[in-house]
Amino acid sequence: MFYGFSCRLIERAHLIFLLSSGFACDDRRAIVSPKHQFLRDYGSSERYHLHALTIREQLLGAMHPHTARSLNNLGELYSAQERYDEAEPLLRRALHIREVSLGSANTDVATVLENLARLLHNTAREAEAQELEERAKSIRNGKKKL
Repeated sequence: MFYGFSCRLIERAHLIFLLSSGFACDDRRAIVSPKHQFLRDYGSSERYHLHALTIREQLLGAMHPHTARSLNNLGELYSAQERYDEAEPLLRRALHIREVSLGSANTDVATVLENLARLLHNTAREAEAQELEERAKSIRNGKKKL
C-alpha cells in the first residue's frame, strides 16, 4: 500500500523537477520511472537512464558525483543485458569521476569498483577483476574501522 503511494510521489516530484528545469517530456512514463529495469523493461529503463544522464550532465556538469551515478546506473543496465562493450566505458568514466570528486577511499568508489569487477568476471578478465575487488574490499574495510 505505502510502496505504491511513495512510488507515485517520487515520480511526481521527479516530473515536476524535469518540467521546472525546462526539459521536454514526451514519454513521461519512461522518464520518471526507474522501476522499469526491475521489471526487465530494458527499453524504457534505458530511455530513463539516458535522460537522467543528459539532465545531470547539463545541470551539474560532466565531473559531478551525480553524473557518475547516472553513468554507473546505465553501465549496470547494459551489463544486465550483456552489452559489456557499451557498459565498460561508462563504468570506467563513473569510477574516474568518483575518484576525482570524492576521493579514492569513498564507498561510492567501492560500489563502481565492484560493478566493474563483475563486468570483468563476465568477460573472463579475472586478474583485473580480482584487483578491483580487493580495492573495493579495502575501501569498505577501512570505513568499518572508523
